[in-house]
Amino acid sequence: MNRALLAAVVGLAGCVAACVTGCARAEEPAVVVFAAASTAPVIEPLARRHTEETGVAVRCQFAGSATLARQIELGAHADIFCSASPQWTDHLAAGGWLAAGSRRTLASNRLAIVVPHGAEPAPVALDGTFPAERFGRFATADPEIAPLGVYARAVLTTLGWWDAVADTLIRVVDARAALRLVEMGEVDGAIVYASDAVTSSRVAVVALVPESLHPPIVYPVSLTRDASAAAPAFVDRLVGRDAADRFRAAGFVSRSIEVPDAR
Repeated sequence: MNRALLAAVVGLAGCVAACVTGCARAEEPAVVVFAAASTAPVIEPLARRHTEETGVAVRCQFAGSATLARQIELGAHADIFCSASPQWTDHLAAGGWLAAGSRRTLASNRLAIVVPHGAEPAPVALDGTFPAERFGRFATADPEIAPLGVYARAVLTTLGWWDAVADTLIRVVDARAALRLVEMGEVDGAIVYASDAVTSSRVAVVALVPESLHPPIVYPVSLTRDASAAAPAFVDRLVGRDAADRFRAAGFVSRSIEVPDAR
């Protein structure tokens, strides 16, 4: 074999190797994240940045925590599960769906009562009877589907308002859906996460709910038992310094966020 032909063969082999390596990278499965709807404003940009910096695609699905947990139990693939309540993380862990020892904490949150922008902005007193004359159409997430509904029901029960609203309460699929109803003026008010209220210019906060009226609102994040090798790196990003700043800016309470040293 002459030198020219040998060089050509070596060059072709190098091209084939590069092609195989590149194709393997391109075909690497995306990291699939199932996350509570209220985390979307923070997790979506973090996912884009992760892909830009690492080349690993991150595909997010946002919905009520109960809905996502049930999808995992029915066989839907997810690498990472982020819930708006420890309840659904505990539920999946008990069923063996999550990787043992992988749970970490993203953030905590508050609740707020909001009204459409331009509506009566007077504060709502969280005592006495439910102000039915002001809130003929009142909404929040369904307690059977989303943690927001569980927290909201606890607040309404503690205030003695649950019996007054239970039959007429408009119950939606998740936290973002509750916010959208207020933004569109479809309801007179709603209980939503404070983080959602902060990020919307189309609602006004008329009451910030004391944390003593409901269980602590904590967002655990865990790897699933079938998580890919690329998934832990994105969890590290979710509990890192940049994420802490983003959660805080989005209205979450970031005091419980883990802040590991930068790698």
